[in-house]
Amino acid sequence: MVQKGEPFQVAELLAFQEQSACIKLKATIVFVSDKKITGPKASYPNPFLWVPSSYLAMGLVYVTVGSVANIMFKNMGMDNIKAAFWSSLLGFPYTFKFIWAPLLELYRTKKFFVVLMQFCLAASVVGAAFALKLPDMTWLPPVLALLVVTAILGATQDIGSDGVYVTTLPPKEMAKYTGFQSMCWNAGFLLAAGPLIHFSGVLHEKTGNWGSSWMVILLIIAGLLMLAGLYHSRLLPPGAAALDAPRNFGDATRTFGHTFATFFQKKDVWLLLAFAFFYRSGFGLIDKIGPLFMIDDRAKGGLGLSNQMLGDINGTFGTGAFIVGSLIGGWFVSRAGLRNRCLFCAFASTFPM
Repeated sequence: MVQKGEPFQVAELLAFQEQSACIKLKATIVFVSDKKITGPKASYPNPFLWVPSSYLAMGLVYVTVGSVANIMFKNMGMDNIKAAFWSSLLGFPYTFKFIWAPLLELYRTKKFFVVLMQFCLAASVVGAAFALKLPDMTWLPPVLALLVVTAILGATQDIGSDGVYVTTLPPKEMAKYTGFQSMCWNAGFLLAAGPLIHFSGVLHEKTGNWGSSWMVILLIIAGLLMLAGLYHSRLLPPGAAALDAPRNFGDATRTFGHTFATFFQKKDVWLLLAFAFFYRSGFGLIDKIGPLFMIDDRAKGGLGLSNQMLGDINGTFGTGAFIVGSLIGGWFVSRAGLRNRCLFCAFASTFPM
């Protein structure tokens, strides 16, 4: 929660969400005032009309440049080390998006940036799709370049979407829709990691060409992002600016420096960061290598699964496990509180790995 008089970030900074019997760290950083976020809240469309779609689009892009790209690289002939390396690097813009977050306060509205990013995302993914048709491995440089652009655009979309959410809804409404926010982000994740990966395998069986198969998948993702941009151009609220929003680049730089410095002055901040790092380190280590192990040939030590089976595991069974885990985790934590259950949740999320 926002504490009056305390410097903090616009959107959530180190806000913990209960998910699948564990805690997911979010680090979205956009800057606001240390006095008040905005003036009086303006009227806005029903949050059901834009919160689910906003966060579904965010999850879809994130998994496209991470997990989906990882599988695509493997199918297109990369070895496991290179596929994991490049798909991991594509996540860096999401880690460092706080660097350019203050600049979004300098021009137009947060809605403007969200819609613009979604149209640009559609274009960059279309470009990557057609680049896959280049012969041999000549597709790699343009596809990597376009996916880097996609990751930067996706991270910027996240800043704007979180900014709209935080500056539009009053605190009670934000609390009310936090569950939908998390659920829809994961729906975007499961859509790309489940049905779309499954469909890539189906297309490959029909065409015998991974380039053609993944081109279709990327075009589908681009179409969804284009539809999201059109939809949000009508129904997404504009979001509000901070009362002391930076007026120029110099102000934005000073705002970033002040917020960055004061963040590390918070009580027990290093303990909090260490907890977040080690809590998620197990998942981070298996996130890229796990799927490659599952689809690698038996002769190479893998499980030899098809894309269809991997998509079903991620999508059908993954969705079921996510729902059941969320329900059990919520009940389990509510019985004794998060502090008392935290160690067990950490063990439960790490032990299967």
